[in-house]
Amino acid sequence: MIATPLCAKPVANGEVYPTEGFVPLRVNLDASRSQGDITEYEWTTSSSEKEEPVFYGKRASLLLDQAGEYTISLKVTDNKGESDTQQVATVTAKGLEACFEASRTEGLVAKGYPLKVELDASCSTGQYIIDYHWEIKGKPTTQRGQQITHSFYESGNYTISLKVEDSRGEISSPFRETLTIKTLTAKAIASPNNVIIGEELELDATQSEPNESLDDLEYKWDAELSPENTEDCETISSRFDDKTAPNPTLLFLGSMDKKATCQYTITLQISDKGVTSEDSVTVKVGPKITRPQAIINSVSPQKGFAPLTLNLDGSDSYDEDGSIRRYTWLASHDKKGFGFEKSTSSAKTTITLEQSGTYTIQLFVTDHDNENSNRVLFMNGEEIAQIEINNEKPIAKAKVLPSLDEKGEQIPLTVILDGSESYDNDGKLENYTWTITNDQGYNETVDNEQPIISHVFEQIGTYQFSLVVTDNQGIESEASVIEAYDMVGGLLIKPQTYTFILPENFIPETESTVSDSPTSEPRSAAQTRRTPKQAEYWPGRVIVKFHKEISTENKSRLRAFFQAYLLRELSIIQSEVWQVEN
Repeated sequence: MIATPLCAKPVANGEVYPTEGFVPLRVNLDASRSQGDITEYEWTTSSSEKEEPVFYGKRASLLLDQAGEYTISLKVTDNKGESDTQQVATVTAKGLEACFEASRTEGLVAKGYPLKVELDASCSTGQYIIDYHWEIKGKPTTQRGQQITHSFYESGNYTISLKVEDSRGEISSPFRETLTIKTLTAKAIASPNNVIIGEELELDATQSEPNESLDDLEYKWDAELSPENTEDCETISSRFDDKTAPNPTLLFLGSMDKKATCQYTITLQISDKGVTSEDSVTVKVGPKITRPQAIINSVSPQKGFAPLTLNLDGSDSYDEDGSIRRYTWLASHDKKGFGFEKSTSSAKTTITLEQSGTYTIQLFVTDHDNENSNRVLFMNGEEIAQIEINNEKPIAKAKVLPSLDEKGEQIPLTVILDGSESYDNDGKLENYTWTITNDQGYNETVDNEQPIISHVFEQIGTYQFSLVVTDNQGIESEASVIEAYDMVGGLLIKPQTYTFILPENFIPETESTVSDSPTSEPRSAAQTRRTPKQAEYWPGRVIVKFHKEISTENKSRLRAFFQAYLLRELSIIQSEVWQVEN
């Protein structure tokens, strides 16, 4: 018997058992170890979700039918109303929960090789679990056990779901995992596809898929002689440096006839945990043939203006087992991409490059077996030689040839703008730009692709003409100086009048002299010559005016005479007699 001191407060001392289990969980409560003159025992339970009812008594029990953690507390009260409270224990009530582990959450499949995944639900919790409900991609499976194995044949993302059921018919919430499956695809690449005896063949499996898994795969290469080959190929052997590497090299050894060709099938097999994919590539093996060697002795000059003729010399090129029958030279423009190609049987030749820019020169040669050498670049020491071709500016040459219309009117005046004597030494002209101005503010620019055009002037005045030409590379000339006129001066559209006397030896008509009027007496030849005549001189043209009695036949004779005499007399060297008028 435990003695209780007088006026001592009560002491709560409770026990709870069991402290964990599966729902429904019966929990026993015992407060018999509490001390004092206790008249009331009050038990309370609480969880994170709700407050549970109060139980009374020195000994009691409660039933937990919901999963969770419960805190059990005891409050004792004595006959004097004094009390004491103790937090006795925390009880864990386990519910029905589905859980599983997959042997793989990602993997590969290939044709004929499904991916097998083991699913284990032994981590599920609950009292008296009697059934397992499996679903893959939302469809129930035929397997219902705690451990199952499922085969996947196609790539994709698969959602695997599990619900467990206990003996009371309760079904848990679903537990889900996602399985990612990709297709394993082997891709064999051989470079080059045609090799000769003793030449290494590079093999590559890195284009296989999925490429993010390539480091984890197993590789196996093999080379097999195709059955249609001749007996000559049976002496050839193949040698891998590493058959299990993703990038091995393959070497064919032996000897064969120069006209023979052997065909091999190169097989690649890649594997991942029992899943295998295969691919193959065919290569041809030929005899070892000595290729010619191209050598550039010289290229000159290396700088100049377009068009530039280059002297090319490849006379040191050679072929060990024969002779060289063709030299092929290539000139490549570094920016525009165009080039020049010339094949010749001579080791020395010339090519002419029309366009300006920087060029590189290459040479390859062809031997008597039609084998080509590698291309070689023309070098200056260790650097690639650059052939520099500059572009000259075009030259503008302008002429202005004014003319009157057939009626003899002076205004409006049609003027011929002639740039046909303009030229470009290293190309061709593509545009002619005339600028026409006068001192009264007239300003007009005329662009044309034709070298000769016409322009109409409506008013008399002093005009200035300027011509700039553009070549096919967009280079512009300096402004031209118009022949016989100052470029920045003026072309006088207003005519100048000259008075002159015909020469002593000029007889305008053969049988009769020219009369001043229809009623006047015929004049002698001397009188006709001494009569003052008028001529209007336009730059580029002369108009001679006579009295009305000049016949049409004599006008033609006079025009020829004045062309020969008058222009020289007046020092109008580059003009022409266009009309003889009454």
